[in-house]
Amino acid sequence: MQGVEQQNKLDTVLEDLSRNVFENADRENPVSAFRFASRLDTRNLITFFKNGSYVLFDIVEGRLDSRIKFTAAMCMGKYETPMDAYRVMISEGYWRMLSFSDEPTYELLREFVYERIGINRLQNFFDAIVIELIHQCKQSRIYLGTRTGEDATDTTSLKHDNEAVYSGYYKHKGYKMDVVHDLNDRTVPLDYLPMGLTDTEGKNLIPSQERLRLKGVTETERKVDGGYVRSLDNIANSEMNGVHLIYKKQKNWTICRKGTEENIKKQYQKYHKDVNFRANATIPFMLDFLHKKGKVKSIGAYFRNKRMKYIDENPELAKKETGERSNKTEGFFSVTKNSTILDSRPRRRGWKEFVRRCGFSMLAHVFAALIRIQHGVKTTLGCVTYLT
Repeated sequence: MQGVEQQNKLDTVLEDLSRNVFENADRENPVSAFRFASRLDTRNLITFFKNGSYVLFDIVEGRLDSRIKFTAAMCMGKYETPMDAYRVMISEGYWRMLSFSDEPTYELLREFVYERIGINRLQNFFDAIVIELIHQCKQSRIYLGTRTGEDATDTTSLKHDNEAVYSGYYKHKGYKMDVVHDLNDRTVPLDYLPMGLTDTEGKNLIPSQERLRLKGVTETERKVDGGYVRSLDNIANSEMNGVHLIYKKQKNWTICRKGTEENIKKQYQKYHKDVNFRANATIPFMLDFLHKKGKVKSIGAYFRNKRMKYIDENPELAKKETGERSNKTEGFFSVTKNSTILDSRPRRRGWKEFVRRCGFSMLAHVFAALIRIQHGVKTTLGCVTYLT
């Protein structure tokens, strides 16, 4: 009887494959994560494993498609471990749908996830998928990352986790993850960084902008909370990078004299003997000049003063601007915690386990986004809510 049931499941899988129709997962049509993963075109992802993963890459190259699809199904289906996903895949006959030529062993897939990708390379694999996603989106005239939001979310560690720290702000021990996501499509994360619970959030602002540039993103605007702009250096470096920061005016802020236009001109005049000095230079030129001379805090104060003035003169518009970040970024974290393993009870203690959970949860979004854009879907690309 069991053999008949298994054959019926395999027949269903083969019938689905033969129809070759893409089913988008949405509220009206939830889809199995395995079925959804089977539609992933992995050709431009396979090269990730060429350097460092396999010595004899040419021999295994043709077998990697199915293993990548399994990893995608595991992440999107909210499976805690490869074993959890493997049991469902075998019992439901999904392995044929994922293009395995024979029924795979658990050890093969465990080794692929934990050794060929590896916990320490999850972020690198995420970056490779994001680069391909950005490329695919550009072909459809969708420009991810032009406008972004950034924030961090916390998770609670297990008791007696000696690597976790206590935060008086969060009132518990644990870790947190900083995420930069697209604001036009809030479901798509573009960069993430696991952090200690008491780490300064702002430390990832400038490095994440650099990483986005390397991924092919042309970022012009980022919305952040007050923790990212406590440092005048962050404000200056971001604005001089061409990324305009949008944030709320903090309670203790007042106009800073060293950031006034008058003071900027005075500092610039001190370099009148410099070969690059220009008489009658514009303020933007002066700021760029002084930034190269290391006058970062004055430049940060200038842009902060400018932002404060804008908020005072346009309170309703400024409130609407910052409200977008609050709604979309907090909404992204809410969905991620409910639809991935990020906020599930950890099975192990320690930093490495947290890094694994961050990686799997972020991979879930970008795998889903890549599959959708490959099949012509252009909205809510990274949504994993309706994948079962």
